[in-house]
Amino acid sequence: MHLTLPTQPPSTSVPVTPPPKRRTLLVVDDDEGPRESLRMIFSQDYQVITADAGPHALVLAQTRQVDVAILDLRMPGMSGLELFAKLREQDPTIEVIILTAYESVENVRQALRLGACDYLSKPYEVETIRAAVAGALERHDQLARLRSLEREVRQQQLAEAIVRTKSEIYASVLHDINAPLSSISCLADIIIQSFGSAEKLEGENLEQIKENLLNVIHHANHCVEISRRYVSFLRRERSVAQVIKVNEILGDVARLLKFHPDVRNQRLSIQPLAGELLASANGIDLIQILVNLIINGLRCSPVARPVIVSAQIMDAPPALAESAPEVARLFFKSARFSNTPPVIALAVQDFGPGIAPPLLARLFEPKSDAPPAADGGGLGLVIVQRCIEASAAALGVESRIGQGTTFTVYLSSDGESGRV
Repeated sequence: MHLTLPTQPPSTSVPVTPPPKRRTLLVVDDDEGPRESLRMIFSQDYQVITADAGPHALVLAQTRQVDVAILDLRMPGMSGLELFAKLREQDPTIEVIILTAYESVENVRQALRLGACDYLSKPYEVETIRAAVAGALERHDQLARLRSLEREVRQQQLAEAIVRTKSEIYASVLHDINAPLSSISCLADIIIQSFGSAEKLEGENLEQIKENLLNVIHHANHCVEISRRYVSFLRRERSVAQVIKVNEILGDVARLLKFHPDVRNQRLSIQPLAGELLASANGIDLIQILVNLIINGLRCSPVARPVIVSAQIMDAPPALAESAPEVARLFFKSARFSNTPPVIALAVQDFGPGIAPPLLARLFEPKSDAPPAADGGGLGLVIVQRCIEASAAALGVESRIGQGTTFTVYLSSDGESGRV
């Protein structure tokens, strides 16, 4: 006979819901009777821990999460109010109920100042103390939810700030590479025109084409350096200071702007020093500062006006606090800028319409990259401010209505090697 054994039905695992975590009450009283009385009242519903003095209570609160503390007001060594303050220092989320047989207005005021949830007199009704603990726990939970919401809001704000910063940096990259790219475009046109219909190039024409091709390579390399610099901004890397030669930087700026459309039809004068000057700064940052200030000066007026760039050594700190009614001034600096002489001052002066004081105060607010004739600002100046902060430099602005504006970049010299 063949028997078929019944198959056992497959076991279905039913998830077991863990019991809710019991809330923790800390009871502190130097008298054993009230301590044990409160333990018996709450032991069915809460995890109750007790202490006979303040120091013992602080140790217990360090080793476990306490939701509500019930404190006797008068205890030897450390009073209930003193213990209250120390508990809040350890854990600001603990809710506190004060019990006392010696009620006074001053004690009530002090307990409320510390943030007590309730203040009860001995002897108390059981229902009264139960209601007080229930109210303290509700307040504890409400504040916990509020703190959680605040954390979510802060995280959201941080995420939005990161996106906004990245967008600003991407816009800055496009803005800053516009200058060398414009020069590359002009140089490419010149090179093409140089070829013309000639079948063979030699002599001056060939040398000129070689020079222009070298300039194209120089501008292309500058685009790469700009991109790398902004990648470091995204990575929050601090700008690395270098020992730079100011005249070399001014020469780089002149080459970068030689074929720029805003420079070709206007007068730009870059005045190098008679001797060489060493400064402590990031070279690519300084070039971007000067290029943006120069283009801003060239665009500030619809009429072609000169822009003059000059450099000097200041053997005394700049008098930044001086003022005059006809002059609008603005100054800001990196926290790492040392205003200790000798200080190197690089001035970019235009002869445009000037900037009124109310507009000067908002000069470095982000705006569209439109010609700044209307308000004197633009994305270029936002980039200038960022580079000044990153380069341990300072910037002063002086403007006279109808006469023009001077932006002065202040750099720390490279110690004893400042003069060459």
